[in-house]
Amino acid sequence: MGDHREANKLDGCALVVGELVVTGVSCAKKVPGLLDAYEMSTGKRAWRFYTIPARGEPGSETWIGQALEHGCGTTWDDRIL
Repeated sequence: MGDHREANKLDGCALVVGELVVTGVSCAKKVPGLLDAYEMSTGKRAWRFYTIPARGEPGSETWIGQALEHGCGTTWDDRIL
């Protein structure tokens, strides 16, 4: 069992978009935020999007110093349920 402060967690509900279930994470320092989409019929992951680019990926050149290594990039939505 690891330290909970070093891991991602789900703290919201998923969003159904067509045949996909999309969910994001609340993340810890040095852990990248992400959005995942899963096929409803199979549970198989359809795609993953990281909210902070890795070094060398498009957009990473706009980050200063060690900011890319900091992590986080939490995802959330503002739906009222």
